Amino acid sequence: MRLLLIFIFIFTANTSFAANKALKMEFVNSQVHGLYDFMAAISEQAHSSAEIRAVFTKSKYNNKQSQDFLNKFKNLQSALFRDLSFEEYPKSRHMGFDVEHLIVIQTSYATSLMDLKQRTVGLLSPTEQDTLFEVLSYFEPIYNELLWKPNILELNKYRDAFEKKAVEWKANEAFLKALSFYRAEWPNELPFRVAFFPIPAGSKRSVAQSKGPMESVGIVIGETDLESRFGVIFHEMAHSIYAAQSLKIQKDLEAFFANSNSNHKHLAKNYLNEVWATMIGNGWMYERIKGSLDKSNWYNDEIIEIIAKEFYPVAKTYFTAGVGFDKEFIDAYIRTFEKKFPEKINSTETLLTYAHFATEGKGIKADDVMSGLLKSTIRPRSIATTEPVIQPRTQEKFKNDGNTTHILVLTPHEVLALLAKKQEFPEMLEPLSKVPKNSTGLLRSWVDGKNWMVIVTNPRKDWNQLFTEISKKYPAIKPDTWLAL
Repeated sequence: MRLLLIFIFIFTANTSFAANKALKMEFVNSQVHGLYDFMAAISEQAHSSAEIRAVFTKSKYNNKQSQDFLNKFKNLQSALFRDLSFEEYPKSRHMGFDVEHLIVIQTSYATSLMDLKQRTVGLLSPTEQDTLFEVLSYFEPIYNELLWKPNILELNKYRDAFEKKAVEWKANEAFLKALSFYRAEWPNELPFRVAFFPIPAGSKRSVAQSKGPMESVGIVIGETDLESRFGVIFHEMAHSIYAAQSLKIQKDLEAFFANSNSNHKHLAKNYLNEVWATMIGNGWMYERIKGSLDKSNWYNDEIIEIIAKEFYPVAKTYFTAGVGFDKEFIDAYIRTFEKKFPEKINSTETLLTYAHFATEGKGIKADDVMSGLLKSTIRPRSIATTEPVIQPRTQEKFKNDGNTTHILVLTPHEVLALLAKKQEFPEMLEPLSKVPKNSTGLLRSWVDGKNWMVIVTNPRKDWNQLFTEISKKYPAIKPDTWLAL
C-alpha cells in the first residue's frame, strides 16, 4: 500500500497540471545520491559507471572487509528489486516500479543517511533496511574520500552553470512543449529534479537515468560541452514524460500501432521510447540551444541512431509547434523503419532483442536459457521467462504480448508431448506442428501478428555458446524455415 500511495503522489496527485508555466526544473548535488550510485557501480549493476567502479577497484579500500560488505549489498538485490506492476496498463509499457526505484528518488532529496532511512521506512523489512544502511554507512567515508570531496567544488560549478543555462535555453518552455507532444500531464507543484554526481576527470563515458520525477546524471569532471550534456538530460527527461502518460493516452498509442498493417509495427514500437527521446533531446533540444544539429552520433545503437536522424525533420514540426503525436505521425514513423531497415524484422539480433522464453521447467530451465542469452554476443533489451508452458501466466503472456518474440525452448520429447495437448494452446499449434519429429534445431513462425520461435535442443549448460552459434550461423531467420543446430 505504501508503494502505491507514493506513486500516486508523484504522478496523479489531485493538483493543477502543466497548463501554466510555473513548472520548473531544479538541479541539485546530492552526496547521498552519489553514494548510492557508487554502490550501484561497485556492485556492477546495469547502467552504472565503470569509471567509478575502477576508482574503487584500484584503491586501498578494495579489501576483504569491503568485499564482505559489498556481498551484503548484493544479497539485498532480490529485496531491492521487488516490484509492483500496474496491471491495467498496456503490458508492453511495463508500468510500475521496484523498491530501489523509490529509494533512488529519495536519495536525491535526503540530506543524510539518517534522513534517507526515515524517508524509506516500510520499503524493506526492518532487517533488510538495517543491513542496507549498515552497508551504506560503511562505504560513506570511502565514497567521500575517493570521489565526493575531491570533486564537490567543481560539481557545484556545473550545477550553477546548468541553473543559469536552463533559463537562458528556455528549458521550461521546452519541457511544456515536450509534454504536449507526448500528450502527457505533469503537476505544476512538482519540479523535475536533476541530481548530479561526479565521475572522475578523463572518463570517456557518463551515465544518466530517468526515475520518474527525478533524473540521475553523472557529470564527468572537466567536461566542457554543456550543450550536449543538456541534450542528454532532456533525453532522459523525455523518458519520464513518456511514463507519465495517462492510461487513456497509452491505450490510444497502442491502438495506433495495433491498427497498422505494417509488418514493421512491432519493431517500430519496441524502439519508440528511445527513438523519441533521442529526437527530442539529442536532436531538437540541442538544435534549440546551438542553432544547428549535432553532427556527431546521437545514440550508440545503429537502429536508434539512423531512425532518429531520418525521422527528425517530421518530428521537429510536432516538437516546435507543441502538437501531440497522432495517427499520421505514428504511420509515418513506422514507414521510416520499412524504408531504412526493410529486412531487420528477420534479423536474429532483432528477434532476440525483446524475448520471452518459455520452457517446461524440467531438464531445461527458463532462467538458465535467459542467463545464457545475456552472456552471449547478443545484446537483448528486454527478457521475460515463464514455465511451464501450459500454465495461466505463460498463456497470458502469449496472448497479450505482441511486441515480444515468444521462444519455446524444448526437448524433442517435450515437443511431442505438447502437440498431444494441442487443444490447450491453439496459438502454439502452428509453430510446433512445423517442427520435424525427433530433430534438434530452430524454427520461426509469424502467427496472427506475433513472432514465435521454437528451439529444440537437449538439456545443456552452455546456453551462451548456443545463442552465439545461432547469431553467427543464422544472422537472419525467415518465417517457416527449419534450421538445423
